[in-house]
Amino acid sequence: MTRGPLGDVRSILPSVFLVALLEVAATVPLLLALQRGPVSVASVVASLYPVTTVLLAAAVIRERLSRLQYAGVVYALVSVGLVSSG
Repeated sequence: MTRGPLGDVRSILPSVFLVALLEVAATVPLLLALQRGPVSVASVVASLYPVTTVLLAAAVIRERLSRLQYAGVVYALVSVGLVSSG
């Protein structure tokens, strides 16, 4: 008997659930910040989503970052600090 198309899907289900859990873990604090804090600060901090993706790729799958990417991460973090401080 051969494996059906769901055989491959079942093997990645734990990873899919982990990604969903992490997404909820990121979305709930954002929604709370948008409700309770200044929207200007919460939206700027939320704009760091691509930065976290780049940093996770470097940490988890050992993706090499170029100097330009490192500079972009630093500039994004500095700019969030400047905007958030007023």
